[in-house]
Amino acid sequence: MKPLRKRMLDYMQLKHYSASTVKSYIHQVAAFSKYIGKSPEIASLEEVSEYLLHLANDKGMSQSFLNSAYSGIKVLLVQVLGREWRRAGYFLPVQVLSRLFRGKFLHHMRALYPQGDLAFHGQAQAFQCADAFRHLVRQLYAKEWIVYAKRPFGGPQQVIQYLGRYTHRIAIGNHRIESIGQGKVSFRYKDYRDAGATKLLTLDAVEFIRR
Repeated sequence: MKPLRKRMLDYMQLKHYSASTVKSYIHQVAAFSKYIGKSPEIASLEEVSEYLLHLANDKGMSQSFLNSAYSGIKVLLVQVLGREWRRAGYFLPVQVLSRLFRGKFLHHMRALYPQGDLAFHGQAQAFQCADAFRHLVRQLYAKEWIVYAKRPFGGPQQVIQYLGRYTHRIAIGNHRIESIGQGKVSFRYKDYRDAGATKLLTLDAVEFIRR
């Protein structure tokens, strides 16, 4: 048994990790080492990020698998080797997160298409054609996506203030309601299936409240 592997095993046994977790983490570290072509002892955080992207985008691995890889590598680098895990206040740069999000999003979008679970409306109806859809996916993979990342909430008060902007919003503004009478409500809405055209809809009062 290699010394680094033994050190990791000794640490996990000392901390009473379950047998299945030990086996999984050892496997994940070995796979990471094989991917970078060297001992994980000298791996950089950039190589860890690249490997996680490889699992997500190229291999299409599940979130639970990614979590296992992330945790196993972190145990080795931080707990066993005493390495710094975070630099500049983050682990994954925004660019890495954007590519990870792009890969996961497009992977699931491609999986939904053959099942008929994607709806195409308005100008997007052209993508119902399989060739057009494949061309769209290739274009989306070629683009750099922009993912908005921000610092975490400072505490419970900030979380409540953030959620309050959504949970205490009114469902519809008075300026959109055209008329109320005879048990019916007429209001204006935007039809995004028709290029965002403004239209008028009349509903029974009970149905209006339900919606």
